Amino acid sequence: MLSLGSLFITIVIDELVALSIRLPDYISSLQVWLTGVLQAAPWLSALHPDAAVAELTPNITRGVRVLLDNSMAVAGGLLGALGHVLNLVFVLVIALYLCVDGKVVGSYLLVFFPVERQPQVGRMANSISWRLGRWVQAQILLCGIVGLGAGVGLSLLGVPYAPLLGLLWALAEFVPVIGPLVALIPSIALGFSVSPFIGGLSTVFGLAWSQLESNVIAPRVMGRAVELHPLAVLLAVMIGSELLGITGAILAIPVAASAAVILDELRTERLRQLAAGPEVVQTASPNVRHTRHAA
Repeated sequence: MLSLGSLFITIVIDELVALSIRLPDYISSLQVWLTGVLQAAPWLSALHPDAAVAELTPNITRGVRVLLDNSMAVAGGLLGALGHVLNLVFVLVIALYLCVDGKVVGSYLLVFFPVERQPQVGRMANSISWRLGRWVQAQILLCGIVGLGAGVGLSLLGVPYAPLLGLLWALAEFVPVIGPLVALIPSIALGFSVSPFIGGLSTVFGLAWSQLESNVIAPRVMGRAVELHPLAVLLAVMIGSELLGITGAILAIPVAASAAVILDELRTERLRQLAAGPEVVQTASPNVRHTRHAA
């Protein structure tokens, strides 16, 4: 359904652009048609329709162009939102596949690595698959926490449709950075529909809850799930959003968790080499040089 919606919006945008380009031609054709009508029925000239059309044409053209521009802006916004949703769904599906069939995929790809590296690569693949599974679980848990907290808080403040708003907050949690802001707008609007006082309370609550979610709840829940420090989660989301926008923010935590697995394995291997003592490196070096010299 999302793919069909995206295709439909793309077609609508193309048609609006084409209509905007050909609008002057349509107006010129209308004027030519009106001229032909006046020639065929001279008695209509007394009504001066050509003057009325000439006076209304700029206003009509301007109004139609504004309407087309606004329609294209809305369609573009919907297309962008659908694109972000598709990216999120794609990432979640990939993560779920890696959790379910990660061992099968890993076993297939493992044979392409050197034999001495296969145990190490296997450990990293299993760890990455496990962390991606934990990321999916943490994402669902975050949606429940944020949606329940928002719904209860708005209900206590007297904001109408609080359960529905809580569901909106939960769904918006799937989209990092802008998700809480999207859910914040209708929460504030429905608060002001009751009274300015309730609107002010809903504004304060929404801003506080979104900041608490972005800076405290999400980093701690995600950090504990994928075994990353909360500061690392915040930095990953910030860097991902700066580089690739919303898509980067969605991919930030899975990529950071996978990179952390690789760094941990490299660090463990380096510590193992240091613990073995410098004589191992010194004895290994002449062998390497001798092999190269013989070759």
